Amino acid sequence: MHRLFTRLGLWLGAIALIIGLLLYQVFYPHTIITKTINLHHDRDRALVGRLYLPNQTAPYPMMILWHGVSSSKEMVEPLALELARHGIAALTFDSGGFGESYPRTFSAEENLQDAKLVFSYVKQHPELFDQAKLGMGGHSMGAATAIAFATETSDAAKIKVTLDLGMSADL
Repeated sequence: MHRLFTRLGLWLGAIALIIGLLLYQVFYPHTIITKTINLHHDRDRALVGRLYLPNQTAPYPMMILWHGVSSSKEMVEPLALELARHGIAALTFDSGGFGESYPRTFSAEENLQDAKLVFSYVKQHPELFDQAKLGMGGHSMGAATAIAFATETSDAAKIKVTLDLGMSADL
């Protein structure tokens, strides 16, 4: 009798696993479109980023994500992927002086100029990005950039959310 219940339990467990995997494949939006974005301040200064688009109909809510100091856009890629899986487009960029973007020394003011350039790209594509649902965030240095953008620029009112990781701030 004990053996019968063991076998029954194994079969029921296997059936539940198969059903779970099928439901996952059918209902989890796992297809994400990605593409490389190059934005130019001028001929010698280009920002390199990655765009993550959900497998849904545009326009999408949008989050611009910045990395921390001594890091690159790949550091915030897991967050960008999860946002895209949940219907929110994400843009990750290497700030100037980091990763694949133009070389320069660290400058909070130039980080803010980089953020303005990226936000300008988002504003130029209302067919892709829902202009009423825009956000910006980052980790450490990227969080400081997001906070500065959301509090110090003329476009600050267009930012509906800031996501600041590993950063303390007085707002």
